[in-house]
Amino acid sequence: MHAAAGFPVAAWSIGLAWSVLGVLAVLIATFIASRIAGKHSVIDTAWGLLFVAVAVACFLTSNGHGNSTRRVLLLVLPVLWGLRLGF
Repeated sequence: MHAAAGFPVAAWSIGLAWSVLGVLAVLIATFIASRIAGKHSVIDTAWGLLFVAVAVACFLTSNGHGNSTRRVLLLVLPVLWGLRLGF
């Protein structure tokens, strides 16, 4: 497998890794909260927060890549949507 010409594979890989870590952090915190609360329904709040974690991780790791306006838009829209789903 070879990389597409001009595609920043290293930057994409770093963004992917931080996104996975963000998702794991939210899921671990949700698991702990569900154990404390004694309810499995806590995960319903976490689904929206997973989108927030991925959007923030991708925004932070994409610094210096791509159009700034698009980066901010791709941060704000999933964060608003995720927060609406989560709360």
